[in-house]
Amino acid sequence: MKNWLLDDRLRELDEADKDGRVVVLPCKMGDTLFRVFDGNISEHEVQNMKYFARQGRLGIDMTPFFPDAGRYIGKTVFLTREEAEKALEAMDNG
Repeated sequence: MKNWLLDDRLRELDEADKDGRVVVLPCKMGDTLFRVFDGNISEHEVQNMKYFARQGRLGIDMTPFFPDAGRYIGKTVFLTREEAEKALEAMDNG
């Protein structure tokens, strides 16, 4: 991409961000997320994502079925196995 195209794109994204029209997704379709449940870590594939603008939140559906996982990211659903392992260890310790 030529520099002027990149500059135009960055300006466009900056303007959209200022207008509140930019959403940065934590993952993409097909990614594996890690869920801590009942003392175990299970792997789930991202199947669907939707942004609820009025509520300002992201909905993520995963397979094996776990609906609306977006609200649990950083609590019981994690983007990496390492994060899930740390959370599981913290739960075990206290």
